[in-house]
Amino acid sequence: MTGEEEFFKALDKVSGRAHKPKEKTLEAQLREWVLAQGWLYIKNEGTRDFPDRLVIGPGWTAFLELKRKGYLPRAGQMRTMTELRALNQNADWSSDLEYCKEYLTDINNEQQRKARH
Repeated sequence: MTGEEEFFKALDKVSGRAHKPKEKTLEAQLREWVLAQGWLYIKNEGTRDFPDRLVIGPGWTAFLELKRKGYLPRAGQMRTMTELRALNQNADWSSDLEYCKEYLTDINNEQQRKARH
């Protein structure tokens, strides 16, 4: 357990509530995992309502909007993700690292399956 994790665990005990990791913590963990897979990780900044993370793997691209637990994408962000999906693009949002890993792994596995056939 890192010092930060120990601090927040102690904070939870004292405050009686669960700590919600910040979006930047989720982003750092996801970025590390994505790069370990050998994929590209791009942070999009300054384009309103467009998903803020872009992951590129062999033969595929995924647009991800990361949110702090308990928060939802804005209406414009949801609209943009719907538009991306209508163009047959991979686009989703999450506040959960494990979901993001599973989502990206599924996309990669599907692309590899298609490439073999």
